[in-house]
Formats: sequence, C-alpha cells, structure tokens
Amino acid sequence: MRRFDLDEQGSFSWIADHHDRLERTSTALALDDGWLLIDVVDSPELDAALAGRPVQGVTYLLDRHVRDTEAVASRLGAKVLAPAVLAGRGEPLEIGGVQERVIVSLVGWNESALWLPDRGLLVCVEALGTAPFFLGRPGDRLGVHAFLRLRPPRGAVGGLPVRALAVGHGEPLRGDGLGAEIDDVLDRARRDLPRVAGHALAAGARRLTGRHSAE
Repeated sequence: MRRFDLDEQGSFSWIADHHDRLERTSTALALDDGWLLIDVVDSPELDAALAGRPVQGVTYLLDRHVRDTEAVASRLGAKVLAPAVLAGRGEPLEIGGVQERVIVSLVGWNESALWLPDRGLLVCVEALGTAPFFLGRPGDRLGVHAFLRLRPPRGAVGGLPVRALAVGHGEPLRGDGLGAEIDDVLDRARRDLPRVAGHALAAGARRLTGRHSAE
C-alpha cells in the first residue's frame, strides 16, 4: 500500500496494488467525527492506517467505482454513504464542511467531486487524473478524462483555490498553484484530446478483456 498525505488533519490517499496499471487510488478524509473513505480499494494495511479514529462512512463518487465499498464498510461496521448524484445507493452523504459538486449526471456516468473549502482540498475521482493515460502533453502531471474533454467540467472544479487534489487514478497532488494548474488542463482539454485518445482506448480494452474487474 502506497500512502500519500493530503492535509495537516491527517487525510491521505493510497494505492493498494503497486502493479495496478490503472493506478486505482482511494482516499481517507480525516473529519471531526472520524474517517470518510472514498472509492475504496482494500488493502491488508488499511485497518492499521485508520487506527485511532472511527470510520464515519464509506462512499464512492462515480457509479462504476463501487470497488470494495460494501466489503470494507461491512468489515469496519460503517455506513455506506451516497452523494446526491448517486441517490438511493446508500444513506445521504451530508457532512458539514464538505461540498458536493456534480461533474456528470447521465445514464452510465454519474459522478460528483467533493470540495473542502476550508482546507483547499478537492477529491475528483474520474474527471481529473494523474495516471499516464490522463495526460495530454509531455511534462503534464494532471489531465482530464478523455471522454469529458469535449465538455470539460469547468463549472464543477474550475476556478477553485485548490491546494490538494485527490484523484481516483494516480497519485494526488499538493501545492499552492494547483488551482491554476487545474484551470489550465480544463482550458486545453479539447486541444489535447488526440494525445490521450489512444491511452483511453487501450485502458478500456484491458477492462473489456478482464484484466481489471473494476475501475
């Protein structure tokens, strides 16, 4: 389990499998009443990493990111919480200081991001990513999902004073200029589409052939 710190309160992201080609990443938000786990891929080291705080809830922010949500929630005695965009899949995700920002609400793609303005922390699990198949240009460390590049989610995640970004694929990012970096990749999302299309098609082919059971 590779762990990455996100903020001074103890929040972190982790990649459970060092050999996962999709670099599936999960996040643990440290809140006043305990942990909120997001898009969980389980790990033998997870329980120890969470020791000292109760798990307030387990959620996923994209309809196809169920991953190990149910299994981990059951083991830890936690509730499955659902953002409004996934209403009916669990108890409502309503936590003070945590804002839901809807990315997409369509048949086959329902996604929200979580924004913690007091910390400058954004959790965006699929619209943005840092894994290689998201990146538009050499030297980029962040990109927009290929299927959202024609209509990038500027209204949901643009213009925010982001200081830490947790994603669903790839390592998180931290830094005072991160909001401007997000705005930049959103602004050139269409222009960079040809560069990422091949990566996205290859990743999709791997999923279809069964090499990865879930995103």
